[in-house]
Amino acid sequence: MYVSANLLLGIAYGYTVQSGHDPIVELAEETMAKLTNGFQPKYLVNISHKYVRSPIISLKKTYTLLLVKYIPTWFPGAGWKHFAQYECGPLSHRLLNEPFNESLEKIAIGKASASFIWQALTD
Repeated sequence: MYVSANLLLGIAYGYTVQSGHDPIVELAEETMAKLTNGFQPKYLVNISHKYVRSPIISLKKTYTLLLVKYIPTWFPGAGWKHFAQYECGPLSHRLLNEPFNESLEKIAIGKASASFIWQALTD
């Protein structure tokens, strides 16, 4: 796990994973555990196209799926939306922003190693 995390984070952000307990790897593990929990049947919105053979039915399901985003979190049966917005959302944002912000800090002080972020921001 740490080898692949070190490779991916190193290429993308120039981040070196600490051996043992790395905060970003632990955050990624926590985020994946939450997202996996979100796919339990109690939260899953039925968006399966397994039995759809007609383009009209598929189109109706697509419009239904687009309307799902307008359901308020307090609405009965919308526990999945509350879970996604208030439990998974902050973890996902932290997982995206923490390595990026750390890369920005290293670039600002001139200690950044070569990475996609470094190359994109310095060119």
